[in-house]
Amino acid sequence: MATAPNPKRILRHWKVLCETIGDRRAGSLGEQAAAEYLATGFTRLGLANVQMETFPCVSVVKAEADVQVRFSDRFEQVPARPLAGSPPTPDGQVVEGKLVWVEMPEQADRLFTPQLRGKIVVLVGPIPTHADLHRRLVQCEPAAVLHLDDRLPFE
Repeated sequence: MATAPNPKRILRHWKVLCETIGDRRAGSLGEQAAAEYLATGFTRLGLANVQMETFPCVSVVKAEADVQVRFSDRFEQVPARPLAGSPPTPDGQVVEGKLVWVEMPEQADRLFTPQLRGKIVVLVGPIPTHADLHRRLVQCEPAAVLHLDDRLPFE
């Protein structure tokens, strides 16, 4: 018979993973620390044959993104980090375009239309997790997609 979840124990594990270990991007030291923490916990629970497996991964921990936004007569640098799997700008070209703000997921169905072609789409909130939404966004052929998510517990 399974026991009920213990909120205090869940909070303790959450604090270790999110506050003590922190950023756990793929390929990072944080990811390794989180994997070791979980493997140790599973072993302490008495699970047999707990193993960690490695897999090839391109880490974006040290990747850089140069994002500047023009405000009237001046450009201002904004902090940015590329997402895993995001392609570079071809040949280091500058991408310019009108900004279109899309609140995710609320506005995705209504705003992922061909009218986004050539524009810079700023996704505010969670990134599309459904393949159909991602496919629709790509089919719109925006000039670029920026993801703004202040829910993440790191810069």
